[in-house]
Amino acid sequence: MILKSNTSMTTRALALILAVAGIAALGATGSLAEPLVYLDDLEEAKIAAGKSDQLILVEFRAEGDAMCEAIEADLEANEVIRELLAPLVLVQQDALVGKSKAMARYHEVQAVPTFTLYHPTDGPLHQWKGAGIKGFVRNLQLALEEPTPILTRVEDFKTTPTARDAELLGFFKVSTGKFGQAIPYFEEAERLDTQRQCHAEIFDASYNGFAQKQITVDQLCDAADRVLAVEHEGRELLSLGAIMVYLTEEGREPARCTPYVREALDTTKDTKKEEELTVRRRLQPAYTLYVSEDQDLALEQKIAGLPVAWESSASELNNLAWWCAVHGIHLEKAEEWVSQAVDLIPVTEGPRRASIIDTWAEVAWNRGNRSQAVELLEQALELDPDNTTLSDRLTSYQSQMGDG
Repeated sequence: MILKSNTSMTTRALALILAVAGIAALGATGSLAEPLVYLDDLEEAKIAAGKSDQLILVEFRAEGDAMCEAIEADLEANEVIRELLAPLVLVQQDALVGKSKAMARYHEVQAVPTFTLYHPTDGPLHQWKGAGIKGFVRNLQLALEEPTPILTRVEDFKTTPTARDAELLGFFKVSTGKFGQAIPYFEEAERLDTQRQCHAEIFDASYNGFAQKQITVDQLCDAADRVLAVEHEGRELLSLGAIMVYLTEEGREPARCTPYVREALDTTKDTKKEEELTVRRRLQPAYTLYVSEDQDLALEQKIAGLPVAWESSASELNNLAWWCAVHGIHLEKAEEWVSQAVDLIPVTEGPRRASIIDTWAEVAWNRGNRSQAVELLEQALELDPDNTTLSDRLTSYQSQMGDG
């Protein structure tokens, strides 16, 4: 099991998203109340909760994780949330250590922070992941409305489905990494209650599912279209555009980002907010490439956003070459840049050098030099023989050459 922070969408996407993200506050903050008290033993918590007829809220966390610490600080400071937590026995479990790690694996925890609401004898009632205050409150309130064991809720839903249960089961599936299974639940919640909006939840499950190869790019775009149909806030549209640029590039269909980038930049064209201007600058090359259809200007804009010393940085050269390869533009220049990047990395740094050679192979393949691309991937695998991504790509290239 690989546990990840709920912030980890990879560096390129994260840099864009963080520029427009924020944690929404609910109610008054800055309370001087006593700190929340957490137990560190679930069995001890079950005994205490059983004696006083209380429910248990478990936070699966990781020591030093920024998002865990952020939501914990918000829970401490927010009076509305403290009132929700007051009747509960609180437990913290380090999802990476000892018995707590085994417990996290048992509950299929995929990321931290993840929260599980427990009955002391009946077991888990609900589970959700995420570091947002609004999502935390939404999940806890829904689960407390009718505290039913998860397995019972699943069975009851088959015969007497409700919008609340559909939404809860969608959140539960997301928490266990089953994103493709979560989406139908959220869609059913909207069908059962036409006032309920789950477009954000459907998109969250879709982009995570796409990253895990559980859903297709068509399904991803359908989910993004749902957001586009109801969302008009510049900040949210910029976030959507940033995510779609990243994911469509990863999926090798970058032109699919066009409607989301167009809407984001057109909506925010008059913004004076620095955080929005930052994201706009990063999205501009995609806009220029697919809306204005100017490849040369798009490359100029991409380079303008790089650090001053980018030409002596293997990482920056590699990323620029990769960007050109994915978008299919200026491939001759891309090959020059990636060649320079390889020369900057010593052979002793095998995996890092292999990663850059992988980019070179993609550039060569897109230029039509298929034999060269295969040879480059073979070189990369010699440097990093356990890299399954490289071996899978080599197999794909060889298969396509055979078909051709």
